Amino acid sequence: MKAMTNMRPAVFLDRDGTLMVERSDPASLGDPQQVALETRVIPALQQLQAAGYPLIVVTNQSGIGRGLYTVSDYERVTQRLADLLADHHITLTATYHCPHHPTHAHPPYRQVCQCRKPNPGLIEQGMAAHGISPDGSWMIGDRLTDMMAGQAVGIPGILLLTGNGSHDAPHWHRVAPTLWDAVTQWVLPRRV
Repeated sequence: MKAMTNMRPAVFLDRDGTLMVERSDPASLGDPQQVALETRVIPALQQLQAAGYPLIVVTNQSGIGRGLYTVSDYERVTQRLADLLADHHITLTATYHCPHHPTHAHPPYRQVCQCRKPNPGLIEQGMAAHGISPDGSWMIGDRLTDMMAGQAVGIPGILLLTGNGSHDAPHWHRVAPTLWDAVTQWVLPRRV
């Protein structure tokens, strides 16, 4: 990791159900035509970017390992998301994904790894690559596994009720209806 004096906080974001609408058919996660943004994502990301936060996406994509879509499909979806955000002058600092699943993937993707949330490997990768400190950083997602990944490296999490969040909300203490609410009620008021 970079020297402590160069470190800065960031916002780590889950993708599906947080930035993009969660689809019921997992194979659709590999279709760029299915990309639709969740409620109030654009103004939320604009606020974070204006406040100087690097925006780092960390996403489990076991559909690759399960053969539901390819790495190329995933990359086309990632590009489509980036294009939609760029239309509003929003730039993601980085996007990291995990293609693995411990039981339901094809070899070589069937494995226990450190990158699949709730493990913190994707967050650690982003922290190391971009000089990110856990102090003042946030993890925002729609699953308890997102919260646990952030917690593992000392980053507090905000669980969104979009995507699958309503299922996990009773099990987490920091909950927001949308990304906009998370940003305006939790992140920006507590900016370091």
